[in-house]
Amino acid sequence: MSQAIPSSSQISRRRQPQWARRILMVGVFIAIITVLRMWIPHEIAMWHLAKAGSILKQLDEPIDDDESSETKRHQIFSQAFEELDKAASWAGKDPAVFLARAQARMREIRYLPPDDLQAAWRSVEYDLSEAIKLRPAVPDFYRLRANANYALGKAEDAIRDSSMFIQTLTDIPNYPSFMYAVALNQRAYMRALTGREISEGLDDIQKAFQISGKEKEEGSFLDTRGYLRFKNGQLDDALIDVTRALKLIQSESIDEEGEAIAAREEAIGVVYYHRFEILSALGKEDSAQFDYDEAMKRDYDPERGIF
Repeated sequence: MSQAIPSSSQISRRRQPQWARRILMVGVFIAIITVLRMWIPHEIAMWHLAKAGSILKQLDEPIDDDESSETKRHQIFSQAFEELDKAASWAGKDPAVFLARAQARMREIRYLPPDDLQAAWRSVEYDLSEAIKLRPAVPDFYRLRANANYALGKAEDAIRDSSMFIQTLTDIPNYPSFMYAVALNQRAYMRALTGREISEGLDDIQKAFQISGKEKEEGSFLDTRGYLRFKNGQLDDALIDVTRALKLIQSESIDEEGEAIAAREEAIGVVYYHRFEILSALGKEDSAQFDYDEAMKRDYDPERGIF
């Protein structure tokens, strides 16, 4: 029996599902490749980021202050930055990578030779600026960049970033009120450090006290107000505030070890230096010298971010 030859329309109908399946498979394949191209680089970047963090943890271990320890620190930072640079090359559009590299650089600044400090701060400022371009609504990026700009001698930019810290924080729904007080203190302190907009700085810190409700208990706020009063020529009031701030910060209990204790010692050194300036202006040279020595014992150094 001869077999009937199918018509062209029947052939088309039989082939159409096969082409449709092929097109669907190609579409799925393209989608998978697209997802993998987005996912794999990010995962590799996060792996390098985690490795850098693990390397930097070695800094938490006790290191003696001698030539061999300096070599060890240099090796730790070199290895960490190698990993951070790899992370940036894999996920250059991830603000977390830029933030991590900026924070690592700020740690390294504590140990760099004086001639290398400005270049290091410019690197910090660059990374934080890149992070801000990618995620402009993150308040902490501006807080950190304000510090970098101050260290670079860019007073107006430092105050502007402190204002952006406040603005981006208050744009967050249900932001914690105490964080608003902290942000106001940040801008007030930048105004005190730069010697600009002192009356506005005094308004900022007074508002911070009103929000926190802890005028006699918040050491960092008292130090800010005292330093503003010093810059405003209110020497006696400044001395009262800074002395109270010093006692409060010294009496703070710290559960953690390592960097937390070091950070408190640095804060104490900063307040000692502020009081040294006030006492010097009051003509109390002996007391001023004692405070200066205490500040130097704690490595007070604005060029290294200890301010």
